[in-house]
Order: sequence, then structure tokens, then C-alpha cells
Amino acid sequence: MRFATLSALFATCSLLGASSGARTVDPPSSLEPSAERGEVSLSHSHKRVRACAPAAEGKPCQPELEDGSASARVRFVPVKAKIYGDDKRDTVDVSIAAKGGAQTVTLAGGTWDADWVEAGRKARLRIAGGDKHAVRLETRTGECQRQRSKCVLATEPVVRRLDVRPLP
Repeated sequence: MRFATLSALFATCSLLGASSGARTVDPPSSLEPSAERGEVSLSHSHKRVRACAPAAEGKPCQPELEDGSASARVRFVPVKAKIYGDDKRDTVDVSIAAKGGAQTVTLAGGTWDADWVEAGRKARLRIAGGDKHAVRLETRTGECQRQRSKCVLATEPVVRRLDVRPLP
């Protein structure tokens, strides 16, 4: 008796679904940019060595730093998967203003190369649905060099660092 009741209920639900105009929806393709997305927060800090403080003999000179201003540009390039199908993701360019704070960009799921164009630095990140990543760009202009017993400021050296980390 129970089996007959469950069978009738299933048949009724099946008929209602068919007559209500409900349609079957395929799951999203991982090749579609809208399939899954993640957020990437970008920031750029620029420090300039403005002076060098003397240190004890044999120890490195201590730089005195100040904030500098410099814009930066990051290009996110999709790493094409070697699978059958057409990856529809496009390259995404993000510019960070000289005095700008953090910016956020939404990227489609998949593997991306973060390319800091001016610095010649790259890092790779993988985006899955709902992921959040932080991309930090750091520039330091100048350095302190020890010349015999003196600390001398060299303004030319520029050190750039690109750091990509997943956020909790």
C-alpha cells in the first residue's frame, strides 16, 4: 500500500513539473566567464629612501623612508586550459592611480597570470567561485650604501615586489 501511494505521488509531481513549464537547466560551463567568479583586491605602496642613518661599523645603514607616489598597471591574462572547448575569458587591465587606495576587480574562474607591466613581474593565481585574493604591489626607490665608514644615499635603484595571496 505504501509503495502504491509513493508511486502515485511521484507520478503527480512529475506531471505537475511537466505542465508548469519548468525546464531543465544545464550546469554552468567552466569555460564560460560567468560560470564562477572571484574578487581580486589590488593595492600599491611606494616608499622612497630620503636619507640614510649611520649604523655601527659592519652593520647595514638604516634608510629613512617617506611615502612616494607612483601609478601602476596590472594586466590579468587568462591562462588557457588545454582542454577541448573555447575559453571565453579576456585580458583585464587595471590601473592604480598614484595616490589611489585599493581597487577591486572581479575575474572569471580559472587560472590567471597577474602581470605588473612596468616592473616585469608576474605571479599566477587560480580563481574559483567566491574566491578572494589580494595583489600587493610594492615599490621602493633608492637605497643606502656603505662606503667605507659612511652611509651614502643612492637614488637610482628601484626594487619592485609583486605579492599574491588568497584571502580567508
